[in-house]
Amino acid sequence: MNLQPRTLLQIILTIIDATKESSNVLITRIADVARCPLKTVEDTAKWLESKKILTFEHPMIEVKREGRIGLALEALNSGGDPEVVCRHLGFREFEDIVAEAFKLNGFQTLTRYTFKHNERRYEIDILAFRGTRAFCVDCKQWRRVARSRLKEALRMQMKRVEALTEELQSKRLESSISINEETQILPAILTLVDTEIKIIDRVPIVPVTKLGRFLDEFDFHLDHLAHFKVKFRN
Repeated sequence: MNLQPRTLLQIILTIIDATKESSNVLITRIADVARCPLKTVEDTAKWLESKKILTFEHPMIEVKREGRIGLALEALNSGGDPEVVCRHLGFREFEDIVAEAFKLNGFQTLTRYTFKHNERRYEIDILAFRGTRAFCVDCKQWRRVARSRLKEALRMQMKRVEALTEELQSKRLESSISINEETQILPAILTLVDTEIKIIDRVPIVPVTKLGRFLDEFDFHLDHLAHFKVKFRN
């Protein structure tokens, strides 16, 4: 599509914002808010429709939930800052974007995985599997965070991973979790804050913008990270 990336990004982000509460929006509203010519917005909508991201039937654009994730990915492909793009999404959509990032790095994922341990219900935002690595990811759409709040998030994530490991050892969970006795299960927290990767209390705090780098360098950090191995019980 012959359109300046900056203009395309502005139109896409405007569509994402306009479809937070309703899946339908008038094309004229997008043109007004994005401050772009109506013809440019119409051509963009047709192009996005050709990629099966949205439906355009003049004068209405319709974007379903999965389409909003597609729009966010197109925004990133257009050079959008990941932190800025993710701010336009709801927290569940942020989880979906993080899951897509893991998939692009060769992982299989389960999102919003729930299970019970000792009569208590737990939910893990993302389980990501590749080879003998399994990340239990807590997604935090924080822009700034107090250290006390971060420490509590770390403590809770460790509890979730310990509970998951116990349930896996007892073979009480579904077989869709690809775990064996060689698998290392690791807690991690993914954030929006674009800082350097940190390791606090042996748990990695990874900005979504640095996820690819963290996974590339992961083996160098392993000795400093908390990880669990499943010892299956007979």
